Amino acid sequence: EICACLVGSEMCIRDRMEFQDAVDKKKNLGEAYRGLGLCYWEQKKYEKAEKALEKALKNGTEETATLYNILGICDLELDKPEKAVYYFENGQELSGAGKELLKEMAYNLVVAYEKAGDYQSAKEKLDSYLKANPDDKKALKEQEFLNTQISEGDQQ
Repeated sequence: EICACLVGSEMCIRDRMEFQDAVDKKKNLGEAYRGLGLCYWEQKKYEKAEKALEKALKNGTEETATLYNILGICDLELDKPEKAVYYFENGQELSGAGKELLKEMAYNLVVAYEKAGDYQSAKEKLDSYLKANPDDKKALKEQEFLNTQISEGDQQ
């Protein structure tokens, strides 16, 4: 599903130019913006990636869990955790997501709630995540952090 531009940055620059050309000519806009957004994402240009991918959705590209996950990651990187929550929650509801992607999105949702300062929601989502993934060391460490944040909040 991810375009060939993810193979290497030189190829990505060439592909990005081709996608931009398609956008300029208004050819297959949804897919052109999608390809452009994926190339920007690969280059860690998150603001440009977010804008292009949102335009892709507005221009009819298929809503997929992968696309929503990437948009959520962009929003986390751009310090827009509330928007990231939207993409991670809704992306998990889309059909066709594999088990690993759903797991990644579930964890990303915890991080988004945490970055938004909603520690209670983050803890609830993390508890659910840990029921399905009890040996996830990163998640167990996250649980310790959230417990301290919540207990500190109770003491204030």
